[in-house]
Amino acid sequence: MNVEYDGSLLYRGQEVNLKKTDRSPTFSDGVFYIPCGEDGHIDRQAVISLYKKLAATLLTRKAVEFSRIMGVAFTAIRITGAKTRWGSCNSDRAISFSWRLVMASDELIDYVVVHELSHIIELNHSKRFWAVVGQYIPDFKKRRERLKTIQKIVDII
Repeated sequence: MNVEYDGSLLYRGQEVNLKKTDRSPTFSDGVFYIPCGEDGHIDRQAVISLYKKLAATLLTRKAVEFSRIMGVAFTAIRITGAKTRWGSCNSDRAISFSWRLVMASDELIDYVVVHELSHIIELNHSKRFWAVVGQYIPDFKKRRERLKTIQKIVDII
């Protein structure tokens, strides 16, 4: 990953300024502070580590909010490095989200969270499942298509 300093990274659908630091990676006041490697480029692992931390906080908060609205309960949230799946839900009601999801807009993040929580009600992709999703995200088809288009962007990390 060759991102120069004073560049940007995606967070919640927006390009966020990127600045050099000699400390641990942080996100503060709308700026990513990332250490660089010996080659002068940003440290890829530091970026991933920070994205994972941000994902855990944001996605847990959103899952709690939507689970209350939907009247469902999940047992755990995991943050994964999945490249081809934004999220998943298993029969134990444990939800997993890719850390890459925090690069998407809140509108798309909300869709993925609702999608996975809907699996607690319907652990499949039946018509009943999509009806549940549609109760909370009426334009889910448009959002699902937009997720496909940003997949190429988030694959760079």
